[in-house]
Amino acid sequence: MTIGMFNGLMQISDIPNGNAYEMGPGVLPQPRTASIAEITGNMGKYESTLVTIPNVTISGGTRFSGELTANDGTGQLMLFTHSWASFADSPPPT
Repeated sequence: MTIGMFNGLMQISDIPNGNAYEMGPGVLPQPRTASIAEITGNMGKYESTLVTIPNVTISGGTRFSGELTANDGTGQLMLFTHSWASFADSPPPT
């Protein structure tokens, strides 16, 4: 496995499928609310956390697979979803 940086954030790559296993249902953490400007201004504070962005619009495609753009009026973020993700063929919310 490789630990590296992607767009300024840490990621782990090349994890063999055999190293991943389901531990059962879990409980999601309570999301933090932030604007895109707050997130991009302090990525380390929001890295690896669940975030809700109010008043966001998503553009750039009709399904999640690939690259989309999120905009909340304070800034933009690129969203990327691999084609093999379980929700990749789902349409983004309007």
